Amino acid sequence: MSTSLQIIVAGRDRETIETLAATAGEHFKCEPILQHIDNGHADPLYGHHETPDLLILALAADWSEQLGAICDRPAAARPTMLVIGPETEIDAIRLAMRAGARDYLSAPAKKHELIQALSLIQEEERRHDRGPCRWTSIIGVKGGIGASMIACNLAELACRQNKDTVLLDLNLQAGSLAGYLDVEPRNSFFDAVEAAPDLDSVALEGYMSKTATGLRLLAAPADQLVLPEQMSPDSIGTVYELLADNYNHVIADVPQRLDHVIAMAIEQSDEIFLVMEQSVAALRETLRFLELLSREFAIDESRVRIVINRFSKNASVTERQIRKNLGDLAISTIPNDFRAVRESLDMGIPIVRHARNSASTKALIRLGEELTGQKPERGSFVSSLTNILRS
Repeated sequence: MSTSLQIIVAGRDRETIETLAATAGEHFKCEPILQHIDNGHADPLYGHHETPDLLILALAADWSEQLGAICDRPAAARPTMLVIGPETEIDAIRLAMRAGARDYLSAPAKKHELIQALSLIQEEERRHDRGPCRWTSIIGVKGGIGASMIACNLAELACRQNKDTVLLDLNLQAGSLAGYLDVEPRNSFFDAVEAAPDLDSVALEGYMSKTATGLRLLAAPADQLVLPEQMSPDSIGTVYELLADNYNHVIADVPQRLDHVIAMAIEQSDEIFLVMEQSVAALRETLRFLELLSREFAIDESRVRIVINRFSKNASVTERQIRKNLGDLAISTIPNDFRAVRESLDMGIPIVRHARNSASTKALIRLGEELTGQKPERGSFVSSLTNILRS
């Protein structure tokens, strides 16, 4: 919805529409227009030549005429609509849905139910404005290879371009992203999956932890051992679908093991970053994983990028040898910058904020530009100075 909303609250009972308007105005921080439907017409939008952003309609005894007036409008001219009406009138509910109502509440509408319905409509409009979600999976081909650090920093960079970014920690037994971001989650991905049958876009937001920069983290379980078989595919699918429907970018930190939790995340992915190091074992695992992605998931190589972490020109396995084995795959390198990376992890501050001038940060920013297709915004003088002093 636009920032300057036009909301019309219509109905025959003035006290009812005034109460509804007060709640809607408080929720959307605007002044709704009261449309008191008096004798002579039943059209809730009578006298309004422009379609409002939202119509809240309190039905009366002549509900068929009120809803019929909306149905008579061309589909493109019907407003986003929330209807409050009699619970027992099944035909009224059907006609409201036919008229394009997003939700139907039983009269009299309880305040908390009204706020929840308004929030859902708001989220749906935000999704419409936002466009399709982009899902990026970051997978380390071996444990301890630094994939979580890369996922954390790429999510931080993506969030600078779009605040509707979620970092998803799928390391169920050894999730580390909460520590990397210095947050203490109250809920986890497992909790969200457990609640999936009752989950909606508003409730999902409650399972997120938020950093000072606005990045959302759906964390791994911190205080319990969770096995993949404890989570049903249907519930996992519900959470993944809600993430894709409600956020602009999901960046998933994915362990190298393969189970239904990971397989479903890979299937959801628009692109995959495979993180490796300069060793024969890592190269062998990368080739194995590439074959697996192609054979089991039909993922084309154009959707895969190789990231060589802790890169050194003097390593026994050179970049040239890696490129020779991997063919035409896109390859990026993150230099070995042990001190700066270790400090950032210990402090719980992504390295792209902790050490802005480090070699790793510069390489991650270039990789972030590949990820988002945009250059990051320049920080203010104060924030730049603060980060220089920290580093």
